[in-house]
Amino acid sequence: MRHDATKFVHIGSATVDHYVCISRADAPVKTFKELLTRELVIGASQPGTSTRDYPAMLNNMTASKIRLVSGYPGTREITLAIEKDEVKGLCGFSWSSLQAQRPDWLKSGFIRVLVQEHDKGHPDINKMGVPLAVDFAKSPENRRIMELIYSSETFGRPYMAAPSVPPERIAALRSAFMQTMRDEALLAEAQKTGIEIDPISGEELQALAERIFATPAEVVERAKHALEYRAP
Repeated sequence: MRHDATKFVHIGSATVDHYVCISRADAPVKTFKELLTRELVIGASQPGTSTRDYPAMLNNMTASKIRLVSGYPGTREITLAIEKDEVKGLCGFSWSSLQAQRPDWLKSGFIRVLVQEHDKGHPDINKMGVPLAVDFAKSPENRRIMELIYSSETFGRPYMAAPSVPPERIAALRSAFMQTMRDEALLAEAQKTGIEIDPISGEELQALAERIFATPAEVVERAKHALEYRAP
């Protein structure tokens, strides 16, 4: 990269992303535990996207047997492929996007949520009894790599400012952002359109960024290799 990501000033994010693996209810795999011994064909985009990198990491870190059909432009095309039964599932899919794009899938029982690709999990998905992918890591080192990669989800879709913005302006922006995220009219509109508001402050994001960029080089190198796809 031609910039130093640690120099950006974080204002806040409207939501924390929580990614999941889903499969058609009629797929041969019913649980993530079964995915450790049985193959599942899923759709994916190109390298560098969560739909391609996250399932690749699952194969490497948990020994799951995911076979990728990659090259789809995005999640809308992959979900259409699932409906047509071209592929049986999708990983690295944002829970909020699932709720917004295909709210009927869970209600109708068309799909199953196999696993949460997050280090802590979403309260609603936790209530459904869906396990965390990190709990299937083959070693403590593998779990650390998964947690490092999943930490990016906490950033959601952040608002950032340049390093040169005065501290008093940053403080005002951060305060205004969090006040906006608690505004009743905004929350009502978000609920109406199926968008989840789960804000995180700029101060929390700043601290997280510093922790991430302090990760030892050897762990970062292992994390890079963890994203290389190896077919089952």
